[in-house]
Amino acid sequence: MEPKQNKGQKAELLKRCCKRVKCFVETDAGFNPTLSKTDLAQHDVFTKALRCFDGSCHNDSSVEEVSVDARKGERSLNRTQLEKQYHDWINNMHAKYDVEMDGGDDEHTVIINPSNKERLGISKDVEVIRVHTSVSRKGKTWRRGDHLKIQPRVVARMKNNFYSSKSNFYGTLEYVVVEGLRGDICGEARLICRSIECPGDQGCLLEVGQDSVHLNIKESFSFPISVIDDNKCQTMDEDSWCQMLRKKSAKAPACIEVLRNSQGNDLAIDG
Repeated sequence: MEPKQNKGQKAELLKRCCKRVKCFVETDAGFNPTLSKTDLAQHDVFTKALRCFDGSCHNDSSVEEVSVDARKGERSLNRTQLEKQYHDWINNMHAKYDVEMDGGDDEHTVIINPSNKERLGISKDVEVIRVHTSVSRKGKTWRRGDHLKIQPRVVARMKNNFYSSKSNFYGTLEYVVVEGLRGDICGEARLICRSIECPGDQGCLLEVGQDSVHLNIKESFSFPISVIDDNKCQTMDEDSWCQMLRKKSAKAPACIEVLRNSQGNDLAIDG
């Protein structure tokens, strides 16, 4: 039930939010399931009747065989009343649950049709992304260079697989990637972070050429921005970060010595 092509901020908001709605129709097949009860394919007469509830299918005689009655409580609703109820519900859900992100706080860099969509963790059908170094979220500003602590079991995209740690992730925020252009239907946003174990030259790099721009994520991780909304991400002060660095360094080997073949033979080690 798409809203009319009206102009204005409220109309644009309604059109944007309508595209987020998913509808699931459940049917009761009874004790004797038949195709007419279970099949809601595109050609089915029941599907057509639901789509033509606004009276737009005057030439389809099969729709006349089905009677559609929309009700709220004990009151039957016509299409205009149903449309108003639906739009009111969308506005209520938007006010209650949506946390939209139209962009960051800085001047963004646009990348058209990025080649590494899967690696970045963005949708395959996205044609444009915006790269930011600063964004406001949950009443706070998150900037490139901030040291982050992300709670366990948050799924992130890494180089060749997905990442979900049983312990805290410690890393540095490098970029914020937002799907689409400013004012578009709001897409996903991602936090690109370099882990505390990863050296700086292996982190994400924004490569700007004469004819193209590329975000080379290298060894960095891509987290959904929902980690901020769900209070699973927090910034670390410099003292806490340095303390964690010392702790990680203490666990790392002091040096790695490469053995010669003769030394390996003396120790009975093959290869």
